[in-house]
Amino acid sequence: GVLLPLIGFGCAGMIRRDSLKDAMSLGYQLFDTAQAIEWYLEAELGHAIVESGVDRSGLFITSKIHPRDLGEAPTLAAVSRSFDRLHTSYLDALMLHYPRCFGNLCT
Repeated sequence: GVLLPLIGFGCAGMIRRDSLKDAMSLGYQLFDTAQAIEWYLEAELGHAIVESGVDRSGLFITSKIHPRDLGEAPTLAAVSRSFDRLHTSYLDALMLHYPRCFGNLCT
């Protein structure tokens, strides 16, 4: 099985790279982000990883598929965009953020 760090750093709320680099310097290894640009900035985590010089293999990065990107082709495209924003070629975990659109979630 996969071992997860006991404590992670949530990236919701438009967390900026300085806070993320501080977390890395304090030893955080698990970072939870998402593709929902309304609440998350995956690119900030990607820049923080590059700028911090932390070895990517020592981190556990999770992201989430937004329901507007459900389906094989849209999901693959969304994951590719996450790779680009995060400056990585893999995610340690990928979750479904919500199973469907509701309210104004996908507008």
